[in-house]
Amino acid sequence: MNRIIFYIVVLTLSLLTQVFAQETFEQQAKVIAQNISKITAEEKEALKKEVEEINKLLESSTISNVVADERKIKVAEQRAKNIEIRVAQEQSKLDMLVKNQVEREFNPKTTSVKTNSIEINGKKYEITYTITDSTDVLKD
Repeated sequence: MNRIIFYIVVLTLSLLTQVFAQETFEQQAKVIAQNISKITAEEKEALKKEVEEINKLLESSTISNVVADERKIKVAEQRAKNIEIRVAQEQSKLDMLVKNQVEREFNPKTTSVKTNSIEINGKKYEITYTITDSTDVLKD
């Protein structure tokens, strides 16, 4: 009876651990998605301000239409490049998060400690060793 209770407790704890790990994964993915939205919004807002400044210079006849258009294109290209770089960094984080999650689910490490004894010349020796079942050993 005690063994049954023990197994039920172990099973319940392992399931709870997986549920909390899943929530953590989902929370981390949500944070990355929010960061991507924030990056896009920040860069668009910065572009809007810079275009407004260029338009003010154009209205005050400080620069010509041609120069204003060139500056707007240059500023837009720079902001697009900023979005691309910053979003790529967040995408990299998301890719790593997903990869780690998949590895945890499909390549679980199993570690167990074994203890045996051996008798040599009438003397008994305890031997303790660890067995790890993992694909990490095969990776370079």
